[in-house]
Parts: sequence; C-alpha cells; structure tokens
Amino acid sequence: MPRSRGSRICFLSAMALGAAVGLLGCGGISGPTVLLTDLTLMPDQTGTLQLKVFHLPSVRVVQVGPTGRLTFDPEVVRIEALRPANGFELFAHSVDNAAGEAVFLLAAPGGSLSTGTVLEIEVRAVGRVGSRSPVELTQIDLLADGAGAPITAYALRPGRVSIGKERAPEFAFDSDLD
Repeated sequence: MPRSRGSRICFLSAMALGAAVGLLGCGGISGPTVLLTDLTLMPDQTGTLQLKVFHLPSVRVVQVGPTGRLTFDPEVVRIEALRPANGFELFAHSVDNAAGEAVFLLAAPGGSLSTGTVLEIEVRAVGRVGSRSPVELTQIDLLADGAGAPITAYALRPGRVSIGKERAPEFAFDSDLD
C-alpha cells in the first residue's frame, strides 16, 4: 500500500531528528577527548567549569604541569577553587591568577573513569560585560589508565568563560490593583 505524503514527511522528520541526536550526542564527541566546559557569568558572579573526559580507557591520573598549563585571561576570570570529582583526589595544585595559569595533579586511588567529570574549577568573573576568555589546557603532562600506562591518543578541547549582560527585571502585574 503506498504511503501518504504526510506519513512520508513524518518518517523523514523522525529520521532527521534521530540523525541529529546521534551526531550531537555529547557535543559531537566521537573519540577519546579531554575537554573544558563553557560558562557564561554576570560581572562578579562565580560559577563552575568542568574538566571532563570522554571515551578514554579508564583514566586514573591527570597531571597538568610542570610543562602543561591550564590557562585563562586573568583580566576576564580568576580561579577561586579546584575541586576533584567522581572519586578523584587533588594531590597537588598551584593557581597563579596574576599570570592566568594553574597546574595540578589528580588521581583516583580507588578506581578510574572512562567518561565523566574529573575536576570542577570554580571561577569568578572579573572582566567587563562582553569580555571572553578561553580556558584551555596547553598540554597534559601525564594521562594514565588504571594500570598506570600512559594514554596518548586523545583530543584536547578548550572551554570558554563569557561575561554576559544582566537581564532587565521582569515586571509582574498585580491583578488586584485598579
């Protein structure tokens, strides 16, 4: 029995939606990746960026430094705190907000993680409205799996902090007023 034009359109729309969801998945990530998330803040507001791993073989150690750095524009954002996540512990770290860089050593002594957040980075917006700062890893000195073997095949993706405009206040109308 031939399909009607309407059912063909519905079928094609469903296929297109399924393809788009499949392609987007986790931000279009299809292979081993280490990334920083994006964040928009109002002036002087704090928020949390995340350092995430995707599709990696059981990450147990993440070391950024002494060669690699987490970099940012100190005229736009400053780091307030580093907090490990998902069973990772922060064994060493140094933050230099004047230079716009940080180094750290994270490890998960009781396990490992293939996909998820390993570090939360609390930042404060110190720049003007409209300013932006890339937040990126220049290099990971050591990314090791559960057995301590180096993981060398992965992509690095930067994040970004943007300073947005404050929203205009919303007005509510009281229906009891005459």
